[in-house]
Amino acid sequence: MKSLTRTARFDPKKLSASAREGLARELYAVHQQIFEGPGLTEFERRIINPPSCVSSVQVSRNRDGEIVGYCAVHFFELRQHNTTIIVMRAQAGMLRAFRGRNRSMPFTLMKVLAYRLRHPLHPMFFFGAMIHPSSYLLCDKYISHIWPARGQSLSYPHLKLVERCIEAFRLPPVNSSNPRVVKVGIRTLDDDADRHYWSHCDKPAVRFFLEHNPDYQSGNGLVTLIPVSLHGLAISAWRLVLDRVRRSASRWRGRLQLAGG
Repeated sequence: MKSLTRTARFDPKKLSASAREGLARELYAVHQQIFEGPGLTEFERRIINPPSCVSSVQVSRNRDGEIVGYCAVHFFELRQHNTTIIVMRAQAGMLRAFRGRNRSMPFTLMKVLAYRLRHPLHPMFFFGAMIHPSSYLLCDKYISHIWPARGQSLSYPHLKLVERCIEAFRLPPVNSSNPRVVKVGIRTLDDDADRHYWSHCDKPAVRFFLEHNPDYQSGNGLVTLIPVSLHGLAISAWRLVLDRVRRSASRWRGRLQLAGG
């Protein structure tokens, strides 16, 4: 795993049209090395210029100043039953050589916490369409309440909101009788080793994802809904800190073993 030199954060809505277009092209060049689809126009609409209230993009660069990854966080306000509901969405990609330290989660938690504090009275949810088992596994690892999940009813407790989001974000269900799996049109560029690993992975969250979205390599996504609360954010932050401590301790143990021969 290679190290990054810096990350920069942008509010794309504050950039000029030409700057947004330039940023979209730079990020898309990286995106194409990680994912297949969509085209540049649709990528720009989803990542740089979505119809959101607030958006923020984190860009990661290597030692040569080249972009190697991104994370975009967006907040939308949807009306349902005369109530304003905040829906948060996120998209992230990192070149293989720079993966492993989960740099997108702290950025995402920070942005979600800030928006939650500014809008304490509105119901708030994360809505995602997970196109890869690693994405669902990440949510399962750090988040306390997630739907659907193993050990729970497969029905969503906020089904009307799920249906509203599917319509608003142009994600038609693969099967009209099952809104859990939608057509995203993006797939991760896994190699044979990746596909073998995930197909044989015994982690419960991964097995759950594969059971309910077996054709994810065709660009299908598992609809995922997460309620956002200060209590839930605190749990996620605590889990992230513990994970960082464990990773750091593991690295130090490895270094001490090498130094001791």
